[in-house]
Amino acid sequence: MPASLVNVNSLTSLEVEEMSASQLLDLLRNCPALTCLEIESPTGHPMAIPMHDGQHIVELPHLQNLVLTSFDDRVIFGSILAHLSLPRSVRVEISAAALGTEDFYVAGYAELRGLVIAAGFIPDDKTYWPLVSSIRKVETLISKTCLQIVASMPIAREPRIDMRSSRFRCDLYALFNTSHIQKQIMLELGTIFPRSLTALKIIVADAGHYENQGGSVAESWRRLYDAFPEMEDLDIGGPTIDFFTDFLFDIGPSPPPLAHAPLPWPKLKYLRLEYTGSHGADSLDEPEEGLVMQAITTTICNRRDAASIERLQRLAIVFPTEPPHLWTYLGLLRSATEELVCTINGQDLVLDDEDARLLSQ
Repeated sequence: MPASLVNVNSLTSLEVEEMSASQLLDLLRNCPALTCLEIESPTGHPMAIPMHDGQHIVELPHLQNLVLTSFDDRVIFGSILAHLSLPRSVRVEISAAALGTEDFYVAGYAELRGLVIAAGFIPDDKTYWPLVSSIRKVETLISKTCLQIVASMPIAREPRIDMRSSRFRCDLYALFNTSHIQKQIMLELGTIFPRSLTALKIIVADAGHYENQGGSVAESWRRLYDAFPEMEDLDIGGPTIDFFTDFLFDIGPSPPPLAHAPLPWPKLKYLRLEYTGSHGADSLDEPEEGLVMQAITTTICNRRDAASIERLQRLAIVFPTEPPHLWTYLGLLRSATEELVCTINGQDLVLDDEDARLLSQ
């Protein structure tokens, strides 16, 4: 029976599997009361879906949860979503099985070869996706086994605490250089999320799968500076010194820029920096965490000295083990932030200007 003939007008929950995209849209037009929708493995070709001009839009005004799972073709999913009009409060969960580029390997890693990872799901025209414009915080977590993006919008007066989140997850199966995943997803973030984004988290784990093959990630960072000019809260973590230098070079350059060249993210108030690598590095004269701590200190002090930048409200630094000369570096950092927090192996040290250990440095 054609989906358009099914009487599901009062249906509130629906799971569909391996239905063609055009049939799915026909079915959804008859389901205006849906609050929960799960779509698994849609079939067909995106060219079979009419290009929407406002007449082909499927309105789901009551939808609370949208779950997309087990798909091979991002273009088909993107075409389906481009035809849905969703409420601002909807929660979206997207789970991808794999990137589908496992046939191409360079230096032991599967190649992305220009593949768009997440941006293909969200329509370029976000008129019918008001939830995107409401997002204020994005968390990106990359490990050798998966990529996860959590996008949150405030639902109460305290936006840093009370949030409603949507998620994207893609399995990586330890096939990819996580540096390449980081570079690509950072390029995509600015095309997905609004310029009004104020909080961003990017954490990369697994030093064994992070190699700067094919150049640094510095240009991807610069794209983010322009994409999200309102940034206030930044949480960055990576497993190598290269990860940090790609980012820190711009945040607090030495020497400081000229007056007509402002630093990135001048509204930044909260900064958390985490070294996710393992203790020490055989190829370095000094343990890598020591080099990372030195780079962080130099950068933050340079940023403090920039006349156009206000002092950070909170600076948090996280290491799995104590870096060499830690208290010397913390002594240099204490004037760069109103609140200084250092976490070593899960133990928090909350440090202020009166801390005797800092004053003794």
